[in-house]
Amino acid sequence: KMLSRNTNLIIWAILLDILCVIAAVLVAIWIRLNLPFGLELYYEPGLTLVLTVAVITYPLTYLFFSLYDPDRAFTAADEYQRLTIANILAALALAGFVYFTQRNISRLFLVYFYVFEFALVIGWRFLFRTLAYGAANGRSGSRRVLLIGGGDAAQQALSRLEELSWAGITLVGYLTDEELIPAQSDSIRHLGHLNQAPGVIEEYD
Repeated sequence: KMLSRNTNLIIWAILLDILCVIAAVLVAIWIRLNLPFGLELYYEPGLTLVLTVAVITYPLTYLFFSLYDPDRAFTAADEYQRLTIANILAALALAGFVYFTQRNISRLFLVYFYVFEFALVIGWRFLFRTLAYGAANGRSGSRRVLLIGGGDAAQQALSRLEELSWAGITLVGYLTDEELIPAQSDSIRHLGHLNQAPGVIEEYD
């Protein structure tokens, strides 16, 4: 079931990114032909070829940067940073293709496309995170995590789990025979020692 859900999310993410590319091309061409900037044009040549290359290039670049990997639940800052770098590389690849094969394409059109495509892919991811965070807070323990251990390593793991709360990850508590984690909030509960793990897991399963 989890594999099926992850596969569906990957497919939807790829489809949404492709739709963002198509929408950005259409918006960019409309703006280029209607706003009084640059040389006057009555049509934009090479649109179909650029659209095809962009639809292939952008998702492949995002795939290379693991933006479709369901096992890597990035924080918002991590994801947006990777997305920015991926967009820059995809934009350079597209610009290189246009330079060597379609020099008659308006450079202003490409600028419009870059801006709108980036805004759209950032926008749907921001909306998804907002909705996912709201859904996670609206239901109890969709993905419950029991932290094993104490000390500095456990403190770092705790900070990471708190950053991923938007994904529905809920920390039920921790077990340790080492130094306790400083109580910074009511959600950090010491549930016992390591030898009590089977009982605690059964209780929260």
